[in-house]
Amino acid sequence: MTVEDLDAVCRYKGEEHPQMFTHVSCNWQNDELSVVYFISRGQSEPEMLYEHAFIWVINDKQINNGRIWPMINHNAIGLADQDVTLDAEGATINISYDCKDYTCQYINHVLLARGDTPHVRSDGRPLFGSTDFDMDAYKNAERFFFNATFRLPDGSLHTNTLYLFDDFPAKIHKVLAPAFGY
Repeated sequence: MTVEDLDAVCRYKGEEHPQMFTHVSCNWQNDELSVVYFISRGQSEPEMLYEHAFIWVINDKQINNGRIWPMINHNAIGLADQDVTLDAEGATINISYDCKDYTCQYINHVLLARGDTPHVRSDGRPLFGSTDFDMDAYKNAERFFFNATFRLPDGSLHTNTLYLFDDFPAKIHKVLAPAFGY
């Protein structure tokens, strides 16, 4: 990776959004680089309030295991007073690409996640052991979403959906790809 590519990720500001605050930070200690893309949603709809972090860790262990996916730390603060559950397939990363005439190709990366509901964490690994989410997904992504779907006490579903700003996946690709040998 170049210094310029790393700087573009670590100093990333994104666009202004009236309901969300986004902050990216990087930490390099010893032989490990961590990139955190933090998002919090404002108070306009209290039930939709959340804090979320996509976390990429680049170190020898992650590289040797081919773990290119972001870790997830999602806290659905707006649901804290409810007894919610997260179904086994309730946490996903969804990537759309090759969009033409309002039709896109999709990758649905179901996360192996655990939750102290409404707090969801994942190391990014796929629930079913394999995934179509490869390094090119970052480069080709037109939309990169995270969804956490919670079952409320009355049985209805509540989904928190958030996304990386559209230009960020290509930027993180320029950092991840060389580190992982692509």
